[in-house]
Amino acid sequence: MQNKIVKNHMIFSINNAEIGEVSFVLTSDKKTLICEQVLVFPQYRKQGYGIKIIEHLIDYAKNNKLLIYPLCPFVKKYFAAYPKYNHLNAQLLKINRH
Repeated sequence: MQNKIVKNHMIFSINNAEIGEVSFVLTSDKKTLICEQVLVFPQYRKQGYGIKIIEHLIDYAKNNKLLIYPLCPFVKKYFAAYPKYNHLNAQLLKINRH
C-alpha cells in the first residue's frame, strides 16, 4: 500500500488505484495530527483496508514524532482495541494529565 499527502489528506492506493484516505489537520505546534476521518472507498470496504490505513497513519506519526488526536470514531475504536498505542493518543494523554 502506498500513500501520499495532498494538503490535509493522506491518500492510500494499491496498484495505482486509490482505496481510501485520512483527513487530518496538523496542530499549530506541529506535534499532533487531528484525525478527522478515515474513509475507505465503497468498492474496497469490508476487506481490512480501514485497519491497514490506520496502521499506516500510526507508522507515519511514530516516524515523524507526532501524536494522533482521534476525532474519527473508527480511529477511537482502534485505539481502544490496541492500548499499546496509547502513547500516541493525544486525547488520552490530555485526559490523563488533568
